[in-house]
This record gives sequence, C-alpha cells and structure tokens, in this order.
Amino acid sequence: MKTTERKNKIQANFRLNRNLINTLKINAKNENRSLNNYVEVILSNAVFDVPNAETIRSIEDIETSRNISRIDDIDEFFNEFIYED
Repeated sequence: MKTTERKNKIQANFRLNRNLINTLKINAKNENRSLNNYVEVILSNAVFDVPNAETIRSIEDIETSRNISRIDDIDEFFNEFIYED
C-alpha cells in the first residue's frame, strides 16, 4: 500500500453480528480478498455507486412494465437501433 493511501485511511472498530462476520469472511475468501478489503469495497459500493436519474427511471420502467416493448427479432432490433435517425 502506498504511503498516501495509508494516510487517507483511519482505523475504526465496529461490533457486528457473529454470523454476519462469518459470512463476510467466507465471501472474502471466495473472492481472494482480505476481510478488510472485502468490507471496504462493499461499503464503498453501497455509498458511492448511486444510479443517476435516467438509470432510476429505467429501473422503474422495468419494474412496472412501463415503456417496454417486446423484441422478437434481435437482428431487426439492432438494425433499427444502429440506423435510427
């Protein structure tokens, strides 16, 4: 770890459910990560990976089946998409 990265980190202590910790350890091991790195990535994704307004609208459209059209021919779909004016 670079010195500047180390200076930007602080140590924090948390009390977490034993089953949660055990599951996090298993998941971290499955991804070949340290527990610390695994938890840091999960927390960063939860805090910083917020979808923009267009993505939120698209998710809502899918969940409510709004503005959804059926695609029967993928080649036709791509041709319309590529050659759209």
